[in-house]
Amino acid sequence: MSRDAYYEALFTYLSVLKSQGTVQTAERGVVALADVAEADLPALFLVVADQVYRPTQGFPAKRTLEALVFLYAARGDDGVTTAGAKVNALLDAVEGVLQPAPGFTQTLGGLAEWVRIDGTVQVFEGPDQTRAGAAVPIRMLIP
Repeated sequence: MSRDAYYEALFTYLSVLKSQGTVQTAERGVVALADVAEADLPALFLVVADQVYRPTQGFPAKRTLEALVFLYAARGDDGVTTAGAKVNALLDAVEGVLQPAPGFTQTLGGLAEWVRIDGTVQVFEGPDQTRAGAAVPIRMLIP
């Protein structure tokens, strides 16, 4: 199976957030937060990141694919909800999509050995709190 097939499967899982109306935009590739139109927010972008290859003696190599998911949001229409609060809600939604049933591991339907948010989630918010974003590291151990 090609490496990109795993990224595409991950994107398919995350795209449910668009069909649910949680995000307006879901795309592979990334656009700078400042370049995203207000009407296209909240948004989710998935990009390919590092790929780690660890050979093991007598066994197949362990391959880990990394992706970065960028989440962008704007201040709420109510004028009270900050963009940071909206990004936190998006983070909760991404966690929810990737959360497996209790006692199980997220495998993207059996494609990967495991898939999870793994690492520091970087959150950034503009000084006027009208826009905010987050970069979410996701790792996939593949056969």
